[in-house]
Amino acid sequence: MKYINSYCFCNSASWNCVLYELHY
Repeated sequence: MKYINSYCFCNSASWNCVLYELHY
């Protein structure tokens, strides 16, 4: 099954979010 989640990380002193896929 495939799950799409959003992952937040700190970049250049600002918060950004990207999408990544989790495969099970």
